[in-house]
Amino acid sequence: MDACTCDFRGSAVVVAGASGTLGRAVALAFAGANLALVSRNADSVRAALPELSTAATTLVATSTDLNDPDAAQMMVGASDAAAAIHGALIPAYGLS
Repeated sequence: MDACTCDFRGSAVVVAGASGTLGRAVALAFAGANLALVSRNADSVRAALPELSTAATTLVATSTDLNDPDAAQMMVGASDAAAAIHGALIPAYGLS
């Protein structure tokens, strides 16, 4: 399979589980997009920022447990306001 040569500039993507290995790889795959990084672990998602900041046009990171419907709704609202996120939600996490 050939590597994707897609242009994600101007797209908006929320990557859930962004602090893990898979989440970081997914975020890097959307280079050029406006990215919202979501993780349950605030320290881990902050630690991912330096690596991912060069990949994104706009980068927002938040600590949210998407298993909590109220927290998930607040995350969507914050992402909309901060980075005009209204594109794709990419779940790159496992359920615990």
